Amino acid sequence: KMLSIPSVTKKRFSNMHIYPDSLQLNKENAADNEANVLDLNIKICDGEFKCSVYDKRDDFKFNVVQFQPLCSNQPRNVAYGVFTSQLIRYFRICNDVDSFVA
Repeated sequence: KMLSIPSVTKKRFSNMHIYPDSLQLNKENAADNEANVLDLNIKICDGEFKCSVYDKRDDFKFNVVQFQPLCSNQPRNVAYGVFTSQLIRYFRICNDVDSFVA
């Protein structure tokens, strides 16, 4: 039987007091085999870690502009550079093609 990371962490660190009392830790992930950490979504599927991009802006109930339109006052080379760098970042985060394409 494979143990999930949260259950191992809970058993291992439940008696340790490594955080101050003023810091409240909240569990935000719904499933024990999936968690969002910074810009990563990490899942455990069939005993393997699957990493994909997590964008907190997707959780907002309103639209957020991610890239400036090319008709803005921003130089085109800056807009293309931001887009290209984001593609490279997504590619480095994802550990399989399906996660990158989705």
